[in-house]
Amino acid sequence: MPLKGKDSFTQAESAAIRKALGALRRAERPAQKSIRESLRQQSGFYISDWPRDATGFTRSDFDELVRQGRISITR
Repeated sequence: MPLKGKDSFTQAESAAIRKALGALRRAERPAQKSIRESLRQQSGFYISDWPRDATGFTRSDFDELVRQGRISITR
């Protein structure tokens, strides 16, 4: 299945994604929606493109996808 978003991000985008994912985990449900929308609009990152467990998508999940080479970080 093709991705809705991107799988290659700049270092700045990667840092912003990691920060937003951290905020997402701490946010109340109504705020989570705006954080996810911001991820999609500002960096082209769609959480729904990536597998996740029942606890949701975390910074660790993002870092693991980078380590696996499924997400690339460019300069």
